[in-house]
Amino acid sequence: MTKMELVKEIKRLKKLIAQTKDFDERLELEKKRADLIDKLYVMIKEEKEKSPTFTAKELLSKRPPSLEFFETGIRAIDENLNGLIKGGFIQVAAASGAGKTTIMAKILSNLARNNKVAHFDFEMGEYKLFFLLRKFLKSENQLENYYINTETHKLEDLVKEITYLSDQGVKIFLIDSKMKIETKEKDTYKSASLISHELSKLTKSGNITIILINQMSDAAIREGRAELKGSGDQVYDSDVILVLTKLVDKKNSVKGEPPVYDETKRGIICVKNRFGKLFRGEIYKNEIIEDREFTREITPEIEIPEMPF
Repeated sequence: MTKMELVKEIKRLKKLIAQTKDFDERLELEKKRADLIDKLYVMIKEEKEKSPTFTAKELLSKRPPSLEFFETGIRAIDENLNGLIKGGFIQVAAASGAGKTTIMAKILSNLARNNKVAHFDFEMGEYKLFFLLRKFLKSENQLENYYINTETHKLEDLVKEITYLSDQGVKIFLIDSKMKIETKEKDTYKSASLISHELSKLTKSGNITIILINQMSDAAIREGRAELKGSGDQVYDSDVILVLTKLVDKKNSVKGEPPVYDETKRGIICVKNRFGKLFRGEIYKNEIIEDREFTREITPEIEIPEMPF
């Protein structure tokens, strides 16, 4: 008998014993149930003691693992990455003002149409978040599926909260940002590595998707390199790394003067993809501010300021 078959039979015998009035018959059933419990205990003990090493034949005899993706509604991501991978640890970095929070909040809002999502916001605060999400969350389903946390800064508490929400059915998490997560490590490099290690481990154990907003190093920005601030182990822990960039408006920029940026779009560069190709693309402003699929609008009560992009 398999472990599951043993469990079912033990449960069946328990019900049968409760219904049996004859003492001798009940005694026989109790003995039989005790024997099965002993077998189950031995089976569990053998599983724990079994070596974790296995052959390639055992691996390849299993059913091939299937990759699942969440469609984001952003063409560059959906066409090149198939969306956001389920069970993936995704880092998003950009220079200040590139619109990473706005773009990621829009993606999370799109995903909230059909999925429970959680937004850990340690950067904007409730006031700014109120106006941002008021633009994006337009259906009752989105409003109910979009969870917000602005308090859980400590890494150990963050891990517990994500685990709890995952048990409640939340499978997509946005954390804004890595720089505001507190750890016991005083060394910045070790702290960054600890954060990425713990979050990456969570995605695998819970089959959840975590998007962590990060920063680019000052040197990387000056030299035009797509690189996470701190780098190190956080790069190895990531399944996908995306970098958002401002694009220079060449028509309106004058040589020798500060560049003029094209505010109608942002560049997106995939610098790591464990599951496929790397790419360069563009995210257009109308993909962020327009949404014709929603039928129920939130009635505005006061004027909403222009979004950062």
